[in-house]
Amino acid sequence: MIILLLTILSVMVMAWVFQGVRLHKSYTGDIYATLYGGFLPYFFRYVVFRDCSESGYLRSQIGPHKIIFSVISNEEQQRTKFCIIFYNKGIMVLCYDKSTGEFWGSSKDNSWNVKRIDADGKQHIYRHLNPTRDMAAYLNRVATAFPEVHIEARMAFRDEADLTHLRSDIKAIHFSELETELKEVQADFLPDDEVKAMYKQLIQK
Repeated sequence: MIILLLTILSVMVMAWVFQGVRLHKSYTGDIYATLYGGFLPYFFRYVVFRDCSESGYLRSQIGPHKIIFSVISNEEQQRTKFCIIFYNKGIMVLCYDKSTGEFWGSSKDNSWNVKRIDADGKQHIYRHLNPTRDMAAYLNRVATAFPEVHIEARMAFRDEADLTHLRSDIKAIHFSELETELKEVQADFLPDDEVKAMYKQLIQK
């Protein structure tokens, strides 16, 4: 019996290690470190508990909350990624992007220019999908679902991204600034059960 249990445990550990290696590739440089406080907490939420709707780290910073991730894909198969955080100050809607480089553009542009130095050591300029239109549509859905709740919106980028020349109608921040943004929101306090109710309402749609 002990041998059988050890065998099962070994298989589970090996499976977790394999999944961890794969998961780490998508984790690196993305917003998950900011939300979950490190890879191991994210790994356990994603692989072991299979529930990323809460974060022990965020709970220690902003209290009870719920998280939802979603994606919008356009005709060119480009993906705009979103994260909604429900908490006691309302709703924070994030459009997040792990691209790096120097961003140039405005909310009205169809696409932005991103300058960066690639592996060849040369500076290149890339066209980058402007997520503003997708963000506006997404925000409209959230506002329609929760017309009486305070809603904030942010464009979030990796800390390595240079946002100096980005002119966005929606405030652009770095991943590391998210915690401060959440804490500084001024809004009426929502009880914990209402935070959970908003989350359930959205995931059931």
